[in-house]
Amino acid sequence: MAKYKERTEEDLFIKPKRRAKNFFVTSSAKMDEKDGVTKTTISSSVFTEMSKSFADGEYLLDDGIREINGSVLYMLQEMQTDIDDLYNEASASAFQSSYFPVARIDSGSFADVSSSGLITMMTASIGGGIFTSASLAAGGGGGSVDFEQVDSTLAPDGDDSRDLGFGNRQWRNLYLDGTANIDSLSADSFAKPPAPVVLTATTLKSSLVNVTGLHTLVLNSSNALSITGLRPAHSGQELTIMNIGSGAVTITRASNLAVRTIYNAKGASLTINQHQAYKFVCNPNQVWYQIS
Repeated sequence: MAKYKERTEEDLFIKPKRRAKNFFVTSSAKMDEKDGVTKTTISSSVFTEMSKSFADGEYLLDDGIREINGSVLYMLQEMQTDIDDLYNEASASAFQSSYFPVARIDSGSFADVSSSGLITMMTASIGGGIFTSASLAAGGGGGSVDFEQVDSTLAPDGDDSRDLGFGNRQWRNLYLDGTANIDSLSADSFAKPPAPVVLTATTLKSSLVNVTGLHTLVLNSSNALSITGLRPAHSGQELTIMNIGSGAVTITRASNLAVRTIYNAKGASLTINQHQAYKFVCNPNQVWYQIS
């Protein structure tokens, strides 16, 4: 979002005071001058006569007045047009909205104020229109966003920076047709159990086998294979090792409870022959136990 800086008095180019002086001042007190006129003041009765003369149009109808003051009358008319423009701007309060880049918000409701001072706005009344947090984030066009017909990617303004919903205001159902890339999944229950992840291997890169994300490891080799440890994804992970190959699989077990080892009180090895399967579970210290 663009950063705006509200303009200061120095940016407005408003002069501290006007250069022009008054043509005259009007006095309601009795004046000593015979005609009720001095170089700076006229009597209220003279002013009334001047107003009547203007109302009667004498400055146009009287040839003598019009011909002598024609150029001045023209310029005064041009000035009147300029004054009318300024009046329309000020009276309609258009000056603020057109000149200042930050619009005035008449009222609004706020969801949160962060420790850094960031205000999360739910709704706002701006110039008579009601805007929602979604429409404000989208640029304020129209005052609303139709989320039933989204024609572009929905993305946060930074990686791993925004949430969808709140702990006490959760979305109900989520429908996806594709791949859900989730770093960590916390679920109360599964309506359907997740499909087990199965890996079939004919060779092993190392005797310390990486089984993160696996439920079942299927080995199919004509040669003998050896496993000395298993790298788990998390505590409580269960893993089934199945041998469908002719080569025996030897699992070296240990009694020292070392990380990623398969425990056996006597340290005896386990042999998995063809068409045999064994199941293991990982404890919080990343030590595996045979459970079946």
